[in-house]
Amino acid sequence: HRDLHSFPTRRSSDLIADKIVHAVRNESAGRQRLAGKFLKGVPYAAGTHGHHLWLPLPQRWNRMEFLTEVLRRGLAVVGDDAFAVDGASAPAVRVSLGAARTRAELAQALQSLAEMFASTAQSFQVV
Repeated sequence: HRDLHSFPTRRSSDLIADKIVHAVRNESAGRQRLAGKFLKGVPYAAGTHGHHLWLPLPQRWNRMEFLTEVLRRGLAVVGDDAFAVDGASAPAVRVSLGAARTRAELAQALQSLAEMFASTAQSFQVV
């Protein structure tokens, strides 16, 4: 009898969970489309509903210089070396599309990254 009484509650919980999953997938897909808009012409790897994308760094950018410039612009990405198991990896950064609170914030960040990819690398001095 207990199972029959809990069925409506479980079914209701399942429907709520399905709605949440659907909303998260839609938001992720929207953020991926936004990335595609701002990073047009910039090679990157991402899943349609993924929360992250990988940006391989052009040869003109040194990983540390790129990460320094990203921080200077008030952004945060993670270098590929944080994910390398054997220490060997191609220079790239992982961008979290879900970290920005809003799509407007994400658009500003993606615009800044696109500008960096369009510009030539600069030498920075750490003091």
